[in-house]
Amino acid sequence: MIDRREAFRVLTAAAVAGPIAGQVTAQVTAEVTAHVKPGKPRFFSEDEYKLVQQLCAIIIPADDEGGGALEAGVPWYIDTIVLHAEPSVQATWKHGVQQIEATGFTGLTEAGKTSTLEKIAANELAPVADVDRFFVRLKTTIIDGFCASRTGIDYLGYKGNAGSLTFPGCTHPEHQKYT
Repeated sequence: MIDRREAFRVLTAAAVAGPIAGQVTAQVTAEVTAHVKPGKPRFFSEDEYKLVQQLCAIIIPADDEGGGALEAGVPWYIDTIVLHAEPSVQATWKHGVQQIEATGFTGLTEAGKTSTLEKIAANELAPVADVDRFFVRLKTTIIDGFCASRTGIDYLGYKGNAGSLTFPGCTHPEHQKYT
């Protein structure tokens, strides 16, 4: 199994923005980051929401470096984004969740769930089936929600938009000439 940093690098590098990106992201981010206490889902059924929670926990799990998608409130973020999305986008999410559930996902062991997602993710760079395209949308939205959360911001070490005269991540002398 790859470690969290490698998984996050791969997830972010392969993410492709879905059609809902930007539609309601600012509204949802404000709602989630305003410490809205996630409660009952408003778009998904209870069972669908539990599945979304499981998917979030697998795609960005918590570890000793920090919280994951669940701790960041990503399932609530997704539920809110889809609630405010166009009906066609809502239908795509319902269909995608149903397709993953049709694999028997919720009844699988953790290893079985991970294996199922790995099989679905195998075509993410060249999606063929609806479930492949849904996985790309799902993963992108999970990453968006995580990165917009306090948990994600802390994990990524984001300090805000500020200039820097140094290149703290680079140790090549020629890149340190402005210090």
